[in-house]
Parts: sequence; structure tokens; C-alpha cells
Amino acid sequence: MKDDLENIPSTEENIEGAHFGKHVSQYDNYGRAGSKHAKSFDKMYQAYDGSVAAKPKKKRKGPVFWISLFIMIAALIAIAVLVGGYVEGCMKYKNIADDVFKDRNELNLADMKVDWDKLLATNPDTVGWVYCPDTAINYPVVHTDNNDKYLKTSFEGYQSYVSYGTIFVDYHNKHDLSDQNIVSYGHHMNDGSMYSAIADMKEEDFLNSHKTIYFLTPNGNYRLCAFTLCHVDASEPIVQTNFSTPQKMTDYIQDKINRGVSHLQPSIPDPALMSKIFTFSTCDNYLTDGRYILFAYVAESTVAGVNGLEK
Repeated sequence: MKDDLENIPSTEENIEGAHFGKHVSQYDNYGRAGSKHAKSFDKMYQAYDGSVAAKPKKKRKGPVFWISLFIMIAALIAIAVLVGGYVEGCMKYKNIADDVFKDRNELNLADMKVDWDKLLATNPDTVGWVYCPDTAINYPVVHTDNNDKYLKTSFEGYQSYVSYGTIFVDYHNKHDLSDQNIVSYGHHMNDGSMYSAIADMKEEDFLNSHKTIYFLTPNGNYRLCAFTLCHVDASEPIVQTNFSTPQKMTDYIQDKINRGVSHLQPSIPDPALMSKIFTFSTCDNYLTDGRYILFAYVAESTVAGVNGLEK
């Protein structure tokens, strides 16, 4: 009896052994149920035993994640290139203006000088310079035998998708700009440069506070006065550079005044007195892909044979 009692484990050992036995029994049952459950028991037992439980494996990123990441990086690169192109184009045109047109604050039209030799040496297609005070419009103007080249070609001749292009005169116009209606085009840039200010003239107050535009050429200078802005469809055949009779030119101008979305105030001179006009066209940047077209008459001229309405 004493020997039997001596062989009985203590209470603490008994409880611990019983606990251990319970898990052993569970282990045996899991083992009989299959290896998958046995492995699960191994992890559980390791945790009970005080060791570090195995960390769950990280889920591997699928193709959707990598495709999305690639698209995001590509978009960021595209934005950076676009912004960089805007900044570079803006700085190049500013440098050109600072170099060749230093008299833009000169109020006497005859004294406004442009270094035509430098401009023509850089680009032989140069025919003029357009300047509208207190706006970004301050650029060289070119002319060639088509209306496509200078959409994406800079004044220096570089081509790029993000290029500002160059302000250009319609190829239907003569190179000496002797036509009755000189039509020029410029991009409506999101940073406010090129011909963006033309679109802003849909607000009548803006048109009237920026109505004066200077168009300088190697043959003389023009001070223009904007009198109406039209908003038209891109496909509308609105360009007409010359007219067979004075009355047809008068009718053309009156039609544009009638269709205008903003006008010169307090009044517009008689269209019959306008023997030469300038037309400035830019995109509206709407989904409808329309055009804002500004019309201006010659208020003052130093070009031989062209008289201004005001001087």
C-alpha cells in the first residue's frame, strides 16, 4: 500500500500530466484524421509549449496590382513630361521676346521695333509679331504653305506632342500680309499662354479692357482694335481672306458682329469703313471642339497704303 502511494504522482504533476495527456490524445486523434490536422496541432502545441508560433505566409500580389501600379507610374511620367513641356515652351518664347522685342512698352507705334534679322535667321517663315498688352500674347508669327506644320512645331523648328506650336497665319493669306483679312491661329493652352486670352474675351469686360492688339511686320506696324468675338463650330468655313467687292466685305463683317458673343463698347465703327481686318482664332477647349474667333479692325498703321480708322 505504501509503495503504491509512493508511486502516485503529486497533485501538480497529476494535473500537468493529465493536461499533457489530453493534448496527446488530441494529437493522436488529429493524426488519425489526416496529416493536415496533425500539422495544425503541431503549430498549436508549439504555441502552448512557449515557442513562437509560425507566422502566416504573406499573400502574393496578383497581376491586377502590378498592372495598376504600372498605369499609375506611367500616368505620373506623362504628367511630368506634359508639365515640363509647358514650362520649357513658355520659357523659350519668353527668352525670344526679351531678346528681339524690347520696346513693347513704347506707346508710339512707329517706334515699336522688332529685331527681324534675328527672327528671320532663326526661322525664315517669320512674317510678324503679335502683342496684346497685359496678356500672355507676345509671340513671333509665321506663315507657310499649309496649316498643319506649326500646330506642333516650335518657332525654332522642334516638333513635340507637348509643343506649344507657333502662332501662324492661314496659308490662304499672302506671305506679305497684303490681304484684306489676315487670319492667324494659336493654341488655347491650359497655362494661359499662346492664344488663351482670345477665349477669355468671351467676357465682354475682358474684351474691352484688352481691345488693343499690336501686329508688327517687317513692312510696318498695326495697332488693332478688337470689336467682336464669335463662337463657331470647328468645321464652319468662316475664313475669307479677300472680297470681290467692298460691299461683300462689309456684309461679312456685319454678319460676324450679328453673331458675336461679346462686343466692343460703347459702339462699333461702321463696318463699311473697315478696309482691312485681322482675325485671331483659337480652340474653345470644350468637348464640342468649337473655335473662338476674334475680329479686329486697323485703328492705326505705319504700313504704306493702309489707313487706320483712328489715325
